[in-house]
Amino acid sequence: SLSYTINETVADDSGLYTVEANRKGCVAVTEIGQLKVVPTIHVTLPAEQVICEGEEAELEITNITPEGTKIEWQSDKTILTATDNERVTVQPTFKPGAGHQSTYTYVVTANNSGCKKTYQVTIKVDEPLKGKLAGETPICEGSSSAITAESYDATTYTWSLNGTPVALSAATAVTPAETSTYKVDMTRGVCTATDEIQIMVTTHPVILRMDSVGIRDRRIVMDPHRSTGVFTYWVDGEVDRSTTNTLIKDLSFATH
Repeated sequence: SLSYTINETVADDSGLYTVEANRKGCVAVTEIGQLKVVPTIHVTLPAEQVICEGEEAELEITNITPEGTKIEWQSDKTILTATDNERVTVQPTFKPGAGHQSTYTYVVTANNSGCKKTYQVTIKVDEPLKGKLAGETPICEGSSSAITAESYDATTYTWSLNGTPVALSAATAVTPAETSTYKVDMTRGVCTATDEIQIMVTTHPVILRMDSVGIRDRRIVMDPHRSTGVFTYWVDGEVDRSTTNTLIKDLSFATH
């Protein structure tokens, strides 16, 4: 009984193998069988990519040897399309991870004449920016509003008004002269987001004049170009005599 193991082979080792036995001059040659040696499989995997969830990425296996090697991707619902199985388009999802980033792994197998090699292709997936802007609105002219985008938990913030930058922080205080819309551009990793908040500015009310309607009745005439809304009026500062009616009746004969 004979056994012989070829530990390392190359394609040139393919062929018909025989064994020769020699005993005291008697020689016997026996064919063992045909041995086929398949070249080692080599591929180049795609470089690691970082994308934002919702984006698509292309993964391509290149420099595949030997010729005739087949590429198969393990079934995955995030693989959108495949081109000859060597190039696929994927849309991986974010999974909770440290630093708002996670790793998505694809499994690919190279197969040639019974020889197989399995590889893993990874993609880094950044979590999309999600949040809501907050700010005091409306405000009276000359007042400030603290606006913030902190809920987005971004890395960089750029606030702007009509295209002009006004702040580079998550929160800032603004004092618009009129109703204005503030825009903020944010980034974290490769993900970006843009949001807007409108700050309503109410102008100070202005009384144009007091018209006499009767002997003891007066009407308050407001400037229609200064502020709007339903106003509350106090006569002589007496809160219990406040009214939303511009007609003030039954005034006493005095200066009010």
